[in-house]
Amino acid sequence: MSKKLKNIKKTAIKNNWRFKILLCLVVLIAASCLFSTQITQALRILDWHLFKEYLSLVFSWPTAIVIVGLVFMSKFHSALDSFLTNANYVKAGMFEAGVQSNKNGGTNAVDEQVRENLEQIGITFTDEQLKQIEDSFQSLVDDNNQKAANIQNKDNMIEWLAERTVQFEFKYLDLHLVPRTKFALAGLININKKLVDFMNDVIMDNGVADATHERNAVLQALQENELIEVKSGQVSITDKGRRFLDFIGLARRG
Repeated sequence: MSKKLKNIKKTAIKNNWRFKILLCLVVLIAASCLFSTQITQALRILDWHLFKEYLSLVFSWPTAIVIVGLVFMSKFHSALDSFLTNANYVKAGMFEAGVQSNKNGGTNAVDEQVRENLEQIGITFTDEQLKQIEDSFQSLVDDNNQKAANIQNKDNMIEWLAERTVQFEFKYLDLHLVPRTKFALAGLININKKLVDFMNDVIMDNGVADATHERNAVLQALQENELIEVKSGQVSITDKGRRFLDFIGLARRG
């Protein structure tokens, strides 16, 4: 009897395991079907044009350059660190560059260290090549300084020519304008005048045949040479007029 029960128990256990295995297979098949359906839906939704653009962006030249740069920095980081530690600043005209002195050997020791660092990454220079580089660098510095000096000289020349032009004009006006015209202009230094008062204040002597014509000539000469400004019946001196009076020594008259 006990042997029969044992056989029944073994059969039940086997059937139980078979049921579990069958259940797992059903779950896996259902999951696979569901996952397959989601993949199919995702592929339908996927915009292949955008996917292509994304791939072209990922594999573009800038990305490749960045990757190569990172690999280079990773491979030669020790040499670059040593080089950057020794290099301090560079000077070329308005830019500065130079070399930090090494405590043990000064500039020569730094040059040797820089050369060793360059050789580690496959860059070698002979003494002659280094001399050529140094001469070329110094030539650039000298050329920059010379250009800066030339620009300054040109600015000075332009300023000098402008000043000389004004002086020649003022000298011409000093010879061309009669004294009464200069004195009429000097009377406007400290005050603006009505046009009528300005005309009446023009100094006339007894030898003038037509005083009105002469006053109009004075007004016209000052206006044509931009020494005065007539606006709304008022006469005022211009900045050029003040500078002209200062040139001929009448700036304090008024």
